[in-house]
Amino acid sequence: MRSTEARKLIPQDPIDENPMEARIAQIESDVSHIKSTLATVQLDVRELRDDLKAANDSIVEVRMSVSALDRKVDDKVSLLDRKVDDKFSALDNKISALDKKLDDKISTLDKKLDDKISALDRSVDNKISALDKKLEAQIQATSSALESKLIKWMIGTALAGVGTMIACMGLALAIARVMFGSKLP
Repeated sequence: MRSTEARKLIPQDPIDENPMEARIAQIESDVSHIKSTLATVQLDVRELRDDLKAANDSIVEVRMSVSALDRKVDDKVSLLDRKVDDKFSALDNKISALDKKLDDKISTLDKKLDDKISALDRSVDNKISALDKKLEAQIQATSSALESKLIKWMIGTALAGVGTMIACMGLALAIARVMFGSKLP
């Protein structure tokens, strides 16, 4: 029988003459079995304690290894952070240098463009000024020619008007002589 099985305390055969002795023998057997099981359990507990101590020692070693590894990782991360910061700083310096170079080129192009625009503006002003002078000379010449023609026309018209008046007066005088006879001068 196993030690964990329950047993009936009453013997199976109630007619048995020595039921008490059988029970005592059974109890002694059970006690002996309990003692041997207890000894085995104590031995197992000792082995378990030794195993726990070894496990605790291993855990301490693992913790120390993890701590050392953690320090190494922190050192590597710090080194990597410094490298990244250095790279970003170098990149920032390059970008700043390129920005300055680009600003200088834009300023140079802006100055060249301003100079060309100013030169073009002066050239256009000079050409417009020359055209203005030429146009004024042509207008002056045309104006003088027109003025001369106008004066001639006015003189011609005035003379024609005077001639017409004289002719009209001569006609009127002739009519008046015809009507009044020769009495008029």
